[in-house]
Amino acid sequence: MAVKDIENSFDKFFRKTQRAIQTVGEVTGEKFIRNARQISTYRDRTANLRNSVGYMAQSPVGSVSDANSDAGQAISEVTGEIKDSGLIMVAGMNYAAAVEARGYDVITNSVEQAKADYDNILKRALKT
Repeated sequence: MAVKDIENSFDKFFRKTQRAIQTVGEVTGEKFIRNARQISTYRDRTANLRNSVGYMAQSPVGSVSDANSDAGQAISEVTGEIKDSGLIMVAGMNYAAAVEARGYDVITNSVEQAKADYDNILKRALKT
């Protein structure tokens, strides 16, 4: 195999890996939102707290997000902490932490599930 062929194979693998990271972040983020919005440990009278759940997936390819203005604001506060790739998951209402502190699950279990999902999905994506 010529050096040029090896370089081309590596470039192809590298691009595939970057796209996989982006796709896995997006899939995991969307699943996180679905899971967090289905939680019924608290009564959300206005639906603002559930609707403030959002994510941003960052990869070498770029970023993709699903976030309303409240979640977008929360995401913008921590975006600089991601170097190359990562997944930010938030509840954008300023009182979300207070609800969690009272023992209600706003996003905690959904975040934990998303972490496990991200690793599992990425491993499967990179095997193919």
